[in-house]
Amino acid sequence: MTTDWNQRVIEGLVQAVVDELGLPGLAVGIVRDDATLYTAAQGVTNLESKHPVSTRTLFRLGSITKVFTATLLMTFVEAGQVNLDDAVGEYLPQFKAFDPEGKITFQHLATHTSGLPMMPPTVTFPEGIEGIQEVTFPSIDDLLDALDQTELLFAPGSDFTYSNYGVGILGHTLAIIGQKPYRELVAERVLQPIDMTDTVFDPHPSQLDAATGYILFVNPPVIMPMVDIGGFTPAGQLFSNIEDMLKFARAQWGQSALGLSQQRLTEMQTTRWEKQQPMGIGWKTLEIGDSQCVYHGGADPGYVSYLIAEPKQRLGVILMTNAAPSPERIESLGNDIMLELLTT
Repeated sequence: MTTDWNQRVIEGLVQAVVDELGLPGLAVGIVRDDATLYTAAQGVTNLESKHPVSTRTLFRLGSITKVFTATLLMTFVEAGQVNLDDAVGEYLPQFKAFDPEGKITFQHLATHTSGLPMMPPTVTFPEGIEGIQEVTFPSIDDLLDALDQTELLFAPGSDFTYSNYGVGILGHTLAIIGQKPYRELVAERVLQPIDMTDTVFDPHPSQLDAATGYILFVNPPVIMPMVDIGGFTPAGQLFSNIEDMLKFARAQWGQSALGLSQQRLTEMQTTRWEKQQPMGIGWKTLEIGDSQCVYHGGADPGYVSYLIAEPKQRLGVILMTNAAPSPERIESLGNDIMLELLTT
């Protein structure tokens, strides 16, 4: 258990960032072992209704969804349905036509080392906020069709490029293998076993405890709609809250209802790619002091979420906001809190 002094330090770190960025709302959770060490929520879910943020308020996870997709992948590995080094094209005919020699594996997609670009060449988005509320996203069929116009940026396994495209294809391939829609598989294999009952792909906008996302770099702030990102769903569609994310963090310690052996969890949490951005399976990795941590952030124009965990010390920190003026600042806050927990 942290001391009162430690809690005051953490609260000071959080408040400084809220004041600095002018965030409408923020929620934070800290877990140690199987116990919730600390939770806090401040601000509002909506600037008009002034409904207060709580630890049950839903925020968009954004790219933290990729860790759930990687976790889903590992349930298939655990069940002997796939191996990390299997060629994706063995399971997805459209991809075999793109990669006939079978050089791109599941591990490549989960570590962003496949050579696929960030986005398909057929996808463009507005550079400014004009029209952002009317953006439509490609379907998975659109992503697969775009393979005909896609060139790899490098030979698979030789370099790193963060790829929403690759994770979208990864999620779809798992749906083909599992013979169910991707969203159903995540619910059945990841969310339900660890009782993440509030975590959803499509919160209803009228829910009081679903935070409205705000784009703050214009005046007045612009609302970021809760868009369905189509074929990129495995890369960024989930919404969750502090209470559920504390459960997900605890599942990383092992021996949980998630159904992954310690071996599989360790495989996910161990650095497999070290250049540019150290990566495990789905997780990004970094060292804080003498500790090896795993982390992932998620950001779109209206939300930022950040999760960092130190599995050996059984520590986790979750931050969620409904504005994104500086995702890097939220990430550094999470790291600062983790450092404080590890050194006091």
